[in-house]
Amino acid sequence: MTRILKATAGAAVLAALLNLLVYVAALGPIGADLLVETPVSDGPETLPALNVIALSVGSALAAGIALAVLNRLTARARPTFVVLALAALAGSFLPLADPALATRDAWVLGVMHVVAAIPILALLTPLARSRAQA
Repeated sequence: MTRILKATAGAAVLAALLNLLVYVAALGPIGADLLVETPVSDGPETLPALNVIALSVGSALAAGIALAVLNRLTARARPTFVVLALAALAGSFLPLADPALATRDAWVLGVMHVVAAIPILALLTPLARSRAQA
């Protein structure tokens, strides 16, 4: 369990840092506005950097919890975890199809979703139990 906690923390930090790099590049050289609507906003506003960090860390935490649960419940945690993670990633693209979202913003946000998924999958998947380990 300690290994999963450490890997989750590492994945959270990496996902947040990598997404902040994409965020800064998007608002600077790429020229995206990253306008999104939130439940507390009166209209579209630039995605705050704190939200980028919180969502990246939250995704890693959710993945770490899912992995810990799968390791306890099944001998085939690894394939189940990978399928679940890829399904979550695919589902994260659904809101990006909103026609109100500018194409450039949608692409940058999509890249950010993938950038967060890479360290999460890379650090957590090796800790998932497979049939041979059960």
